[in-house]
Amino acid sequence: MYIPDYDEYYSLKAYADRFVSDSDDVLKIFFSKPSTLNLITLWEIKNDNDTFIKDKMTLYHERSLNGEEFELRELISALNLLCVFIENGDVRAHIDIYNAFISFLTENGINV
Repeated sequence: MYIPDYDEYYSLKAYADRFVSDSDDVLKIFFSKPSTLNLITLWEIKNDNDTFIKDKMTLYHERSLNGEEFELRELISALNLLCVFIENGDVRAHIDIYNAFISFLTENGINV
């Protein structure tokens, strides 16, 4: 079972707050993208998260492809994610997810 090393987790919210007034909306969009869901799935499997509920991910992919956006808290609790967590309103993610988030912001012209 994966045991998180929280030194490898960085604040997505703090980074996004530097560029946008409502980082929660940007985070919601990022975590509702099929590519992000794929990354999360691969990360959880690669890191042997035994509590990850992989079977529910199909539902989230379907919802995402239908244009639905969902809250990160919902994803974390429904899927038992370890790659990302929320603490005192701050969204922190493993460096792999953090780097993907920065790429997403760059691709969308948000942090340039």
